[in-house]
Amino acid sequence: MDDHWLPALTALEREIVRYDDPPPTGASGLAILPGHRPVLLSAPHAVRHRRDGLWKREDEYTAAIVHWLHERLGVHALYPTHRIDPDPHDDDDQGAYKQAVRDLVQAHDIRLVLDVHGARGDRDFALALGSIYGETCAPYETAIIRAFEMEGFHTNSRASSLDRIAINPSRYAGGARRPTVTRFVWQQLGVPAMQIEINAWARVVARLPESYEALRGVAPDFRGDPARIRRVLSGLMRIVEAVTISPDIESEAG
Repeated sequence: MDDHWLPALTALEREIVRYDDPPPTGASGLAILPGHRPVLLSAPHAVRHRRDGLWKREDEYTAAIVHWLHERLGVHALYPTHRIDPDPHDDDDQGAYKQAVRDLVQAHDIRLVLDVHGARGDRDFALALGSIYGETCAPYETAIIRAFEMEGFHTNSRASSLDRIAINPSRYAGGARRPTVTRFVWQQLGVPAMQIEINAWARVVARLPESYEALRGVAPDFRGDPARIRRVLSGLMRIVEAVTISPDIESEAG
């Protein structure tokens, strides 16, 4: 990974999303980026999203991460560019976002969908991996965990919070309680999927002034830990490479 990846992520985040602007008239408000690898990276909460009648804050830098990996590795990528209503996790599986997921999965040889989200900086994990308690990602789950462990993250509960991987914690189990993208992909499209929650310290390069938090004076100058952000990106790259090389990395790892 070259020395320009940090400013590149910030430039992407500034360029490709408008957190609280409505889509231009006649525009879908979605970035749909086909690739050549058999992995789709999705970031449905990259902008503000309306759930249960309320606008929820954006998951900063999730769009930049999936877009950067699209450019770097050729994965398929999908994220909203402007605020989205309804939230793809509150749309009865009928919204335009999930239709775009369906179209990408059906048009390409996609073997795995990673649905990328952001958790607050005070959560007691670096990464939370949600697969509805092992249901949605059985062929790949162990190998995904191993990819992040190879970057220095740990499932051991005694690890530092910002180095810890939480597996299916109740709040982030990937769709046990909500109609998530992960649940939709697995149950309706029959493709393995996992929801990945990334702590702000391992995701946000430099908070933008138009972010929800900055506009409310909440840590407007927040900057995450570059080393941990790099390790998250490297873990995701390992996963993509492994799935590309073999459609059954779980059995080979076995």
